[in-house]
Amino acid sequence: MQCPTKIVCNVATQTTELADVGTRTDAVQETTEVTVLKASVPESIEANSSEAELDIEPGDSDAEVQESQDLEAEEMDLPSCAWPSTPIRKLEK
Repeated sequence: MQCPTKIVCNVATQTTELADVGTRTDAVQETTEVTVLKASVPESIEANSSEAELDIEPGDSDAEVQESQDLEAEEMDLPSCAWPSTPIRKLEK
């Protein structure tokens, strides 16, 4: 009875590997993951600074961190928007 249990575990492992490969092939999902990672870095810094400096109002630092995250998101969107628009302009000329 131990053998069928091992086979079930092997099948589960294979399905997870297939899911990982599917995520790696999608460029859009990779960009989303990169964005999430960049956004999580300021949050961790924000948590450390608010713990270290309890006298300063955390509301101000929260707003600054959110603004910097918005700027990073806009900067990441600009190149992706610029690439498709460049060949279109050349075709119109």
